[in-house]
Amino acid sequence: TRVRSSAASDVYKRQAFGVFGLAALFPIGALGPEPDDTLFHTKWRRGLRLQRADGSFVKANDVNTDAVVTIFPEGNPDDAQSVAVLLRMPDGVGENVLNGYVAYSKVCTHAGCPVALYRASDRQLVCPCHQSVFDAADNAAVLDGPADHALPRLPLQIGDDGYLRADGDFPEPVGPGFWEHA
Repeated sequence: TRVRSSAASDVYKRQAFGVFGLAALFPIGALGPEPDDTLFHTKWRRGLRLQRADGSFVKANDVNTDAVVTIFPEGNPDDAQSVAVLLRMPDGVGENVLNGYVAYSKVCTHAGCPVALYRASDRQLVCPCHQSVFDAADNAAVLDGPADHALPRLPLQIGDDGYLRADGDFPEPVGPGFWEHA
C-alpha cells in the first residue's frame, strides 16, 4: 500500500504543479482592467439636483432645522459612492453653510461604512460600524474613533427654481484614504 500511496502522491504533485504552471501562462492583465480614476470621482456634477432615495428633489425650504436627509446626485439614486447626507443647521451654526445647509459624503473615511447616525444636539455625524464621530458644524472634522480625516464636503448652490443643487463634485475622494498610501 505504501507503493500505491507514494505513486498517487506523485500524481497529485504533478497535477498541482501543472495547474500552477498553467496559471503562470496567463498575464496579470487577465485579472481585470486597470482601475481608472473612477475611485477618485463621484457622479456629482455642477447643477445636479439633490435627490432623495424616494426620487423626490430637495427644495431650499424642505428640510427642518437639525434634520438630516440622505441624498444622491440627480438620476443616480442608488450610487453608493456618491451618497451624501444633507444637514440643515440652525442660523449661525457651521462654517460657510448655504442658508443653513451643508452636505457631506456618507461614506466613512475609516472603512467605508455608511455614516448613518446624526446627534442633532451635538451636531455630530456618527459611523455605527467603528464609532467614528465627525463634527458636522466644523467641516466634518474627526472628533473620535479610528477615522483619520474629515468627511468630504459637497459644495452646494440654490438654483433659480429653488432646488438645492451640487456646485460640483467632492473636492477630494470619498471613503477610506487609500490614495494617501500609494
